Formats: sequence, structure tokens, C-alpha cells
Amino acid sequence: MITIQPYSPSLIASWDRVLDQSINGTFMHSRDYIDYHGDKFDDASLLIYRDDKPVGLFPAHKIVDEIHSHQGLTYGGFILYQDLSMTGIIAVIKEVMRHYLEKGMKTLIIKDVPSFYGSSSLEWMPYCMFLLGADNFRTELSFAIPLPISPRMYTKGRKWRVNKAKRADLTISETQNFQPFWEEVLVPNLWERHRVKPVHTLEEIKFLAENNKPFIRQFEVLDGGKIVAGATIYETKTAVHSQYLSSNSRGRKLSALDLLIDYLVRERFPHKAFFNFGIVNESQGRTINKGLMDWKESFGAKPYVHQFYKVETARFRVLEEALR
Repeated sequence: MITIQPYSPSLIASWDRVLDQSINGTFMHSRDYIDYHGDKFDDASLLIYRDDKPVGLFPAHKIVDEIHSHQGLTYGGFILYQDLSMTGIIAVIKEVMRHYLEKGMKTLIIKDVPSFYGSSSLEWMPYCMFLLGADNFRTELSFAIPLPISPRMYTKGRKWRVNKAKRADLTISETQNFQPFWEEVLVPNLWERHRVKPVHTLEEIKFLAENNKPFIRQFEVLDGGKIVAGATIYETKTAVHSQYLSSNSRGRKLSALDLLIDYLVRERFPHKAFFNFGIVNESQGRTINKGLMDWKESFGAKPYVHQFYKVETARFRVLEEALR
């Protein structure tokens, strides 16, 4: 018996319980992270119950008659409890679609959770979207390093740069202070090289880090006490994601970022399953930044897809017909 409940703050304990025991949820699905967006989105998130027990989440917002999961997040999708069978998963997706249809919502648009964030198989999602005849309208290409990794997996040039940085007497440390990295490395480097600004301002990343402890972490590389490179890391159950990686001109000369990545994957987070570098796409997945891709592959990173789906809510009946 699957039932649906629109999210309200009174349900925060149930939301957190599902997130903690889910196979594919991360702290970015937490209400602390979602609600940071404040009034930017008209929230339409759902809690899913099986026999009155919460077993799933659907972080979402609405725009006119469309449901998006979720434009404010890197990924949204169905966040499900670990013991749901395939029959249960199909029932959850069907009832979520039925619920939104009854609320006058015609279309469901989903940014799915990449597979490296799953503690179990997530292959049920593309199959259910296939059954529904969903439009797989966008596919992004991410690169992640399967962990643990040996330096043998680096290219010859990458190994040379890591060894060069080790001889430079650089210091790596974790810090709670995001300001030096933002103001002395990240912002000037992005503007100088690409004429863009980081997605988050310094005040925004400080707010997110404070309200999402211990999942957002800052690492820096120092040369004689001065910052030359850094990484802002998002930590999840199965993976760490490099939200920001950057070095200044001095750091590039010393190969400081090479040293930092080697430290993160081999010394700091070898117990995780993946180190996610993020996407290499432009033009909504239709072109590849080859230089960026080659750089990520030089550390042993492998390709993983990030799927985007669009499906009409009225098609929920297809899932009823699929089970015979």
C-alpha cells in the first residue's frame, strides 16, 4: 500500500530517516540544503509511504503545470529506501506520477542521481523511464575515479607533476575558513581564465557549510604559508565530489593541484568508492570539453552518465500494465 504525502516542515524527521537509510540519497537532498534556496522555488516535494512507513522521497518544485526534480540541485530523482523490491519501486513511481496528475501537473522532469552515488544498483530508474516512454532529453558525461587507486593509473605526465609538487615542500591542510581560497584563488582564477564567477558566493558557501556539517569541506595547499591551490569537497556516503578545484599562477607552476588531488584520492578518502570530478560537457551535454576530459582521465577517472528525463504524468498507467 503506497501513499503520498506532500512535504511540510512537520515531516522533517521522516524525511531525514528516509534519507539516512536510502540507497541513493546525499546531503544535497536534505532539507537544510534544499531550503537554502528559500523562495526561489515553489516547493512540491513528496514523502512516500509503504503501509504507513516512510520509504521514499521526491525533492521537487513546480513551474505552472510542470514538476521539476530539481532545478536547484545538481541531481534530484527518486530517493528510495534500501529494502524496496522492484515491484515496490514501480509502485512508488506510479503513485508519484498519479499524485501529480491529480494536482493538475502534466509533466515530470527529472535530473537523475548518478550511479556512483548509489550504495546499491540504480538501474531500475532507466528501465522504468523506458517503460514509460520518457524523453531522455539530455545526457551529461561525468568523470569519476574509482577508489582506491594506485599512482600506476595516472598518466606518465601526471605522475611526473605529482612528484614535482612533492619536491616543492608544499603543505596540505583542511580548514574551516573558505575566504582565502575564494578571494585569493578561486574567484580571480575563474575570472582571469574564463570570465565567469563561481556558482556560490563566499557568503553562500559559508552558509551551506555551516548548515551541512560535516559534508562540505575545504582543503588548501600552502607554499611558504601562502595559499596557492584548494578544493571544496562535497562528501557523501559513497563518493566525494570536487565542487571547486582551482590554483593560482604560483600553484600551477608548482603543480599544487596535482598534489592535492593525489592526496585526496590516495590518503584522505581512499575508503570511498569514487572521487567525482564532475561533468566535462557544454551545450547541455552535446559537446565535450576535450582538454578538461583529458585532464580528468589523466588521474584515472572513468566516464559515467547523468540522465535527464521528461515524462507525461498521465502515462503512470503504463506501469500498471507492465506487471503481469
